[in-house]
Amino acid sequence: FIKRHQQKHSGPKAEKKKLKKQKGSTEDDDQKRNPKAFAVQSAVRMAKTFHRAQDIKTKKHHIPLVDRSPFEPPPVVIVVVGPPRVGKSTLIRCLIKNFTRQKLGDICGPVTIVSGKKRRLTFMECNNDINTMIDLAKVADLVLMLIDASFGFEMETFEFLNICQVHGFPRIMGVLTHLDSFRNNKMLRKTKKNLKHRFWTEVYQGAKLFYLSGMVYGEYQTQEVKNLGRFISVMKFRPLVWQTSHPYVLVDRMEDLTDPERLRTDPKCNRTVSLYGYLRGTYLKNKGQVHIPGVGDFQVTGVNFLPDPCSLPDAQKKRALNEKERLLYAPMAGVGGVVYDKDAVYIDLPANHDMVRPTTELVHSLIDTHATLDAKMASSKVSLFSSSEGSFYCFLSSGAPRWKESLQQKASEAFLRQQEAAPNLRKLVYGSVVEADDSEGEEEEVGGMFRVIRPQKCKRFQVNALDCSRFNPDTSHNWEAEEMLNSIMDCFVTGKWKECQDAATLLKEDEELFGDFEDLETGEVHEGQTGLQDQAEVHPVSLVKVDEEEVLKNKRLEKKRRLKERFDAEYDDGDATYFDDLKEEMQKQAELNRLEFEDVDNETRVQYEGFRPGMYIRLEISSLPCEFVINFDPHYPIILGGLGSSEGNVGYLQMRLKKHRWYERILKTRDPLILSLGWRRFQTIPLYHIEDHNGRHRLLKYTPQHMHCGASIWGPITPQGTGFLAVQSVAGAKANFRIAATGVVLDLDKSVTVVKKLKLIGYPYKIFKNTCFIKVEKLHVIFWSFYVSL
Repeated sequence: FIKRHQQKHSGPKAEKKKLKKQKGSTEDDDQKRNPKAFAVQSAVRMAKTFHRAQDIKTKKHHIPLVDRSPFEPPPVVIVVVGPPRVGKSTLIRCLIKNFTRQKLGDICGPVTIVSGKKRRLTFMECNNDINTMIDLAKVADLVLMLIDASFGFEMETFEFLNICQVHGFPRIMGVLTHLDSFRNNKMLRKTKKNLKHRFWTEVYQGAKLFYLSGMVYGEYQTQEVKNLGRFISVMKFRPLVWQTSHPYVLVDRMEDLTDPERLRTDPKCNRTVSLYGYLRGTYLKNKGQVHIPGVGDFQVTGVNFLPDPCSLPDAQKKRALNEKERLLYAPMAGVGGVVYDKDAVYIDLPANHDMVRPTTELVHSLIDTHATLDAKMASSKVSLFSSSEGSFYCFLSSGAPRWKESLQQKASEAFLRQQEAAPNLRKLVYGSVVEADDSEGEEEEVGGMFRVIRPQKCKRFQVNALDCSRFNPDTSHNWEAEEMLNSIMDCFVTGKWKECQDAATLLKEDEELFGDFEDLETGEVHEGQTGLQDQAEVHPVSLVKVDEEEVLKNKRLEKKRRLKERFDAEYDDGDATYFDDLKEEMQKQAELNRLEFEDVDNETRVQYEGFRPGMYIRLEISSLPCEFVINFDPHYPIILGGLGSSEGNVGYLQMRLKKHRWYERILKTRDPLILSLGWRRFQTIPLYHIEDHNGRHRLLKYTPQHMHCGASIWGPITPQGTGFLAVQSVAGAKANFRIAATGVVLDLDKSVTVVKKLKLIGYPYKIFKNTCFIKVEKLHVIFWSFYVSL
């Protein structure tokens, strides 16, 4: 037997319950009733949660930089890196097909595509060459690092990561391929986990690693490529210091402008070349100095901007791009209208694209030409008099193109076809209604109530009669005759419509009648000039009163705005930090920079600020070595790096250097080294030294193990803080690690003194107590350096 609970209706507990029902229960009451239930259960777990939240908040604190990117930024440079036979070309083709629905054959040079409404991508394949890896690491915004999962990390992967660490470290994403070679799922999961943690160790914790499970008919699976492309399209990039402080161009087109006669007489002469590409980095001034890695420093003869060959689509509110807006531009790969070959340049006429008819006929007429211009000139005849009209003229028959024949007749026929296709405005407006005075049409009465008219049997009026809105090209009109001009003079707004109506008089009347109007959206009253003059003449006191009310209204609005700003500053930004204030300041500066030349045309802007990033420009450079054109290979990148005012000079540089722990050989002083510093790759002889406790720079014979040392070189002047790397050989691929040393530029001072112990060889010839004078036979102290651009 269970006794039923009886609620108490009197007493202190019953009174508390009644008060709770009336006032409602609060959190404070619950905490007072059971305080341990709301206390910290575990102090250790609470500390971990707090530290984790603080770490996440602190990682978001980056020193903000002023956003100097233009309104239409240049395409994002995506470099695809990996050892041979890992699937670089296949991945680029799949990504291009995913974005543009087009298949690309050979991947030659940069390939630019439109990936979205506000982003374009430029893909560049990196060969397994140390020079190519060094050059592309300096201009890459994103690196897709392909890794063969069946083999693991190779030496080229670690070399490229080390190169990126020296030259700014762009965004890096890993892509695992050849995952279909694993037959055991357990082994596959274990391999993925090991490669992921090794990749995180080399890049950073949490670096993105994609998996391409396998290939179907020679291509990667569509959904996996789509996910990778979607991730690339929304990725954000942090500007790198060297890239944002130097203008540079990744060349996607090259033309030799050298005079053919000069080439015939001297095949080894210097060449005049024009290079095309998107300008990146910062603004470029005309007549500046640029460096081409592997070639040298050159003076730019001329720069001009061209229409964008792969422009962004118009800004519209839509979710996706249509087929016409999926652009692809790759001139070196034969896409984009121009096909490059070893000996010639061809014009591409794809069958599946509509082209302008005259241009196509012109190109086909040039293709069908079998005789040269010299042969046509030799067979041509000169006629001095015409037999029909007897006029004196000189006529040269050099075989005009077929598309120029009977142009007037073709234009007349085309206009007539267009007029026939245009609708009959008279028929659309009036239909088949017969004129009132037309009595020749047959009429029938139906039921005594309706009358049927058959206009098709009418002689005076036909539906397909001459339409007054049509223009007949056969009729000759002399538009210069005074009668013709007077007949159409009154057809326009400024003409005289009737005898008593003139356009100027009517417009003046409308201005007086409708001079004042009120904006229904804002409530603002706009007063015409005539209306204000009439009011001032009739009611001058009321006009002054209106002005005073308007001034008071503006003062009240300004006071409210200041109060609202003060309120927002006190309450809305309660959690604002120094970084938030700094970001806001940088945002204001970026808006100010963007609005400075926003309404100015491109020609005027170029004169003031130079060529801005994002423009497609053409640079002409003269006196280039002939080997640059003879050995041109589109698979290797051509980079034009802009130089600063002092970066074209050569002098002494003081560096901090450390031998890489994976490099097997020790570095000896005065042995040649190949350095990658700034845009350049050059060879020099360093002198290694270490600073003693007394401030003396003592010469070292070898680089110390696992520690930094100083180095003095003779080379191009480069800003302080610029990183560099050193290799001893760039020829071919080797199994061992090729990065010999890395470091940074410390100073540009040439007065640093490096001292060395001297060993004298000789014999004593005088002795005075404790002093011995030695006659020296040999003294070998040689300090020399050289600088050769590679």
